[in-house]
Amino acid sequence: IDVHGSANLPSEDGFMFFPNHQGLYDVLAIIEACPRPFSVVAKKEVGNIPFLREVFSCLKAFLLDREDVRQAMKVIIDVSKEVEKGTRSKNGNKIGTFKGGSFKAATKAKCPIVPVALINSFVPFDQNTIRPVTVQVHFLKPLKYEDYKDMKTTEIAALVEKQIQETIDANVEE
Repeated sequence: IDVHGSANLPSEDGFMFFPNHQGLYDVLAIIEACPRPFSVVAKKEVGNIPFLREVFSCLKAFLLDREDVRQAMKVIIDVSKEVEKGTRSKNGNKIGTFKGGSFKAATKAKCPIVPVALINSFVPFDQNTIRPVTVQVHFLKPLKYEDYKDMKTTEIAALVEKQIQETIDANVEE
């Protein structure tokens, strides 16, 4: 794990990570890279994957049922409260479109948003290879609530997506 930007992590109070989702190794890479404890929001289907089920249990992950709007809203509210207390891409290092709805918990909690650029995180579990790989984790400069409070969640999503893709483009080895 090659870690960049640890100094960008807020040293106190709550914040939310928004990484590009590459594969099943993402959470493990961030666990290794992040010096602060954190929890995870994931789709409920992750609870069916051996090993990750146990990892997510240890993290006290919030499992989101995307088919159940009421349950999804409850998760958003629960995550917002937790922060106040303190779809993966199948295209490798080319990220997919970020959805505005995923930023609702951050806007509700009025907390900093920390974009996280993951590079080659899809390789360890999602490619059929045994070669060594270096996964890069880049913690980008946080967006403070004051910076995004007047933006729509779709605008926040587009900004975070742009920052992450630019970081990937500048650091990926062809």
